[in-house]
Amino acid sequence: MATTGAKPKRERWYTEQDLLNMPDDGRKYELVDGTIQVVPTGARHGMIGFRLANKVSPFITDRYEGFDSSTGFRVVGGNSPTEDPKDLMQKVFEYFESGSREVWLLFPERKQVHRYTAPLELEVLNENDLLTGGELLPGFEVRVKELFE
Repeated sequence: MATTGAKPKRERWYTEQDLLNMPDDGRKYELVDGTIQVVPTGARHGMIGFRLANKVSPFITDRYEGFDSSTGFRVVGGNSPTEDPKDLMQKVFEYFESGSREVWLLFPERKQVHRYTAPLELEVLNENDLLTGGELLPGFEVRVKELFE
């Protein structure tokens, strides 16, 4: 039998309601192009997120709300792309399209933070650089390596 290279027909297109109905089993689920995917998270991810939240929270004023990484967000495109590196740029674009004014991507293996102030405006911060809050969080600063210790 010859194959044409065509993708197999999807049996089901999952919805936001299907995502909301996923079991509370400790996993993080995201809806991506009609499929439900498990996002890999673990203790290190949680520890880094907790550390960053503790450092940022004193600078969040009544103009903002803070959320941890387990929070589900509805973005303009209807997706919440996976944490897979090939999908990160799509995630950055969708966050900006949905109203974000900055996006920080943390890379523990490289001890780097990629700070986007617009979809294509990237500042790469290495372990000895300072991550600052800029106009959004005046006064906030942390040395990048402190997030990964």
